[in-house]
Order: sequence, then structure tokens, then C-alpha cells
Amino acid sequence: MNSRYSFVPDANTGRLTEDDTKKYISRLFWAVAIFEVVGFAVTYLLALAVSALCTAVNPALLDSGSFVSVANHLISMLSTYCVGLPVFCIITSVLPSVTPKKKKMGAKSWILGLCVCFAFMYIGNYISTIVLQMLESMLNISTTNPLDTIMAESNVIIDVVFIVIVAPILEEIFFRKIVCDRLLPLGEGYAIVLSALIFGLGHGNFYQFAYSFLVGFIFALVYVKTGKLAYSIVYHVIFNLVGAVLVPYLIKIADLEKTIELLYSESPSEEELVAAFERMIPYAVYALIYLAAVIIGTVALLKAVRMRRIRFARGELAPFEKKKVTTVLCTVGMAASITVYAAIFVMSLVQ
Repeated sequence: MNSRYSFVPDANTGRLTEDDTKKYISRLFWAVAIFEVVGFAVTYLLALAVSALCTAVNPALLDSGSFVSVANHLISMLSTYCVGLPVFCIITSVLPSVTPKKKKMGAKSWILGLCVCFAFMYIGNYISTIVLQMLESMLNISTTNPLDTIMAESNVIIDVVFIVIVAPILEEIFFRKIVCDRLLPLGEGYAIVLSALIFGLGHGNFYQFAYSFLVGFIFALVYVKTGKLAYSIVYHVIFNLVGAVLVPYLIKIADLEKTIELLYSESPSEEELVAAFERMIPYAVYALIYLAAVIIGTVALLKAVRMRRIRFARGELAPFEKKKVTTVLCTVGMAASITVYAAIFVMSLVQ
């Protein structure tokens, strides 16, 4: 643990006082709120600058889907990691940080962890679907998955470079390495749960929040327990590869809409049915593998919980023992962070 902090456990309890716990949490979530606001502001300004420059030099660039997609990715990453991240690090520099001890993870455990990720993705998508259906019904609106919009304006090469390779590396460095290390002094449970919450909220929409939070929990758990960021990076790469590249590709070649229309038609020809079956084979194979992974992951998770294999070590600066939830949630920094993300989530509904 570094020495640049003024948080000292109470001599009687060996834990932080309630006041110090709130100061610690508030400082970190103030940093999260400012990180998002700064990133959003810089993204907006850079987008205006790029648009103005293209209009002056070559307006046709703004009609190029590939150019717009690359520009959006670069602007987002520059704003987030070249401006927002340094601001976050400056604000949280007074907080201590702990780097987890490095441990090897067996191949079986690694594969089971990946299966749990897919199980959580399935559960998270189900939760998101229910929540969004309720919101659409209550507000009488129609929503669009922001990820679908991004994918529609991109191509496979751009997706692989930015979504599958660059984004997982940068996000794991921030959400796991930087955020987790600053939360580990409080304890492994706080580091894992709160970093997963920030990861979920950081996606900025209802479509991705639930599964991002759940999957982020596993990413953080693996990092905290092994100390090896490479494990969670590879998980993240596989997760994005499947969700952002493989599945859209399989849906495209399966031509699901056409196949469904054909099945509901009155008299499809034998040739059409055979062609539809052949188109569906790759997607069906993926669906079976995915279903198997979900089942294996669910069983592995339930078994781990039942046998109490998941244990969280206490931190050197263990928080105030009483009123744990309210002590964490009822801080000015947390309120600021939730307010910022609430605004972002609402904007995602009306775009």
C-alpha cells in the first residue's frame, strides 16, 4: 500500500471511522462523476471540431460511415483516457492503492469463469429486456440499443480494432487496475462490487448496464484474486468478440428475418426450406455452444456459492462495520455520481 493518505484505522475497532469511510467513498465517486462530465464535455467539443474541419476541407467525409465510425471511436477514447482518466487519477491520488498478489489460474477455473461470464450475460440481457419493456410501456417511447447503432455505422475491421482489441485493454486498465487498486484497501468485496457498479454505469444506457455490471463483477473477481490483468483482458476480448462481431455476423448470414418470414409463409418450397436450414446451421451451432456455456456457468456459480468458495478478504482500511450500505451510498460523491449517470441514462432513452 502506498503512503500518500491520511486514513488511519480506529485504534479500538481496527476499522475506519464512519466519517473516514464516507470521505473515502465520496472522494472516489466524486472522481468518477467528474471523469464522466469531463469526458462527455471533451467528446462534444472534439466532435464539433472534427465536424467543422471536415465541412471546411472535405464535406464528403461526414457521409462516410467508416470515417465517422473511426472518428467517433478515436474521439471517445481520447476524451476518456487522455483527458478524463488523468483527472480521475489526480483527484484520487490522495487515496491509497493496493496491487493484488499474483497467482496462477488453472485452465479449468479459467474456462469455468468464462462460462459464468456468458451465464451472467444471458441473465443481464434478460433483466435489461424486462426493464426496457417496462420503461417503454410507462413512458410510451421506443428505444434503440446504442450498440446496434454503432455496429450499423461500422465494419468488421473497425469493430475488431476498436471494440475487440483497444477497448478491452483500456477499460480493464481503468476499471480493474486503477479503480480496483484504489478500492482494495477497503477490502476485496468493496473493490469487486463497486468497480463492477462503475463499469456497468459507465456504459451509459439501460441496454448494457445489467450484464456489464454482472460480467464486470467476474472480471474484477478474477483480477483481485489472481492479480493478473491479462486474464480479465482476455475475458473482455472474447466477450466483445462474441457480442460485437461474431453474433451480428451469424445473424447476418442466417438472414433471420427472411427465415422467420419463410417459416410463417403458407407454402414454402423445398428448395427454400433447405436453403434456410443451411443458412441457420452456423447460428444454431453457436446457440448450442452458448447455451452449454450458460448452463455450465450457472451450475459452477451455484456450486461455488453453496460451498462458499467465494470469500472476500478484509482490507487494511476496513470500512465502518455498522450501516455498511448507507455508509457507502449516503455520501455527496456517490450522489453526484448517480446524478450524472441518471442524466446520461435518460439521454440514452431519448436519442
